[in-house]
Amino acid sequence: MRGKIYISMLATVLMAGMISSLAIAEQKKPNFCKETSHDTLTSCDFGVRDDYNLALGKCENLPTVSERKACRQQTLEDKQSGFEECRDQFAARQ
Repeated sequence: MRGKIYISMLATVLMAGMISSLAIAEQKKPNFCKETSHDTLTSCDFGVRDDYNLALGKCENLPTVSERKACRQQTLEDKQSGFEECRDQFAARQ
């Protein structure tokens, strides 16, 4: 009788250990899709900043103050639009 109780207790302990091990393994499992979408968002944001800075440099080469001002305004609008597009793409990946 003692042997059966011992085996039953041992089986219960082993099962509990296996279940908790599986739960821990599930918690530690990385979400590659989520990580990739965050990395892609970061890349997109850097691309928008790069485009913005390049466009600003081109604006400085325009001959008149009014053309440079209009160019900088358009460049700022393009940057804001670019960030919105990055967010839209990120949201679509979720």
